[in-house]
Amino acid sequence: MYIRRCFDLARLAGKSVKFNPQVGAVYVKKGRVLTEGYHETYGSSHAERRAIERSSGANLTGSDVFVSLEPCSHFGKTPPCADLLVDTQVANVHIATRDPNPKVNGKGIARLSTAGISVKVDTVGDDALRILHPFLTTQLLKRPYIILKWAESIDGFIARQDARTKISNPITDRLVHKWRSESDAIMIGTNTAIIDNPTLTTRLHPGDSPLRIVVDRRNRIPIDHKVFTDGSPTLLFSYTRRDKLTSDVEQIIMPESDIERELDFMLSGMYDRGISRLLVEGGSQLLQSFLTAGKWDVCRRIRSTVILKSGVKAPSLDQPYEFRTRVMEDVIDQYRHPLSDRSIDAQA
Repeated sequence: MYIRRCFDLARLAGKSVKFNPQVGAVYVKKGRVLTEGYHETYGSSHAERRAIERSSGANLTGSDVFVSLEPCSHFGKTPPCADLLVDTQVANVHIATRDPNPKVNGKGIARLSTAGISVKVDTVGDDALRILHPFLTTQLLKRPYIILKWAESIDGFIARQDARTKISNPITDRLVHKWRSESDAIMIGTNTAIIDNPTLTTRLHPGDSPLRIVVDRRNRIPIDHKVFTDGSPTLLFSYTRRDKLTSDVEQIIMPESDIERELDFMLSGMYDRGISRLLVEGGSQLLQSFLTAGKWDVCRRIRSTVILKSGVKAPSLDQPYEFRTRVMEDVIDQYRHPLSDRSIDAQA
């Protein structure tokens, strides 16, 4: 199915498109694929235009175009893709879903239809559409797409009390660093920063390290810890101003409130700074606050064969997993928020 091929292409972009959607496009004539392309980086050609750029001069007149998102109809960093398709004189356009962006949202379809191009919305499965959910989340909910992650022992602890604790195996660690490379930002709380003193980089996998976000309400993290001293950018949320921070650390003062309002404040601040994919790595208190408030989209729970017997209890998540992966002795269960897809679909 050509629409599914669009989603395969779209996945190649990853986080490089930033707040823009991951989109793929395929041009077909008489059952033969003439060209295809995807939106590769923020500010570059959209999928429809990139496919034409890669077509080597092929005659695209009268072709069928399959695209994973409604073609844009306004001038942004690039000209409107709807106008491009009209000028190319394609015959039919098949899209997977409308664009919820108010600047588009049906206007691209209307532009094509007015020009005499047949437009069809091709129904595809949830698995294909989910690649658009980070974009749809930022567009409709005005917050980042949130992935929760933690590793726990076989008896349900994420760490020994007040001690850095190794739980997952080295191969799983590389996978976690791949997840980091796919995220715009990675978030930890005060206790994790104090006890683990992490760098939160992608040193075990190719790709850019995410922006570090640290919640330190009472300014308890020692000023000589790595999140403040190693030269990598950090976004710090606190109740009061802290002295002696370097230029690499941006501090945001937040009002003291209940957990849900504080999360909303922080997520809004991230959204304003262009963060569209957030990975929350812990510890247990921070993770549980996201779970309790329902502020998450995907959760990845790593279960190891390590036995701790006591320590910091793992967050509580009582629902069936979406799918399970095994990495050597580790078991990784992925969960999807039960209302995540429906809340997006209801507003789209």
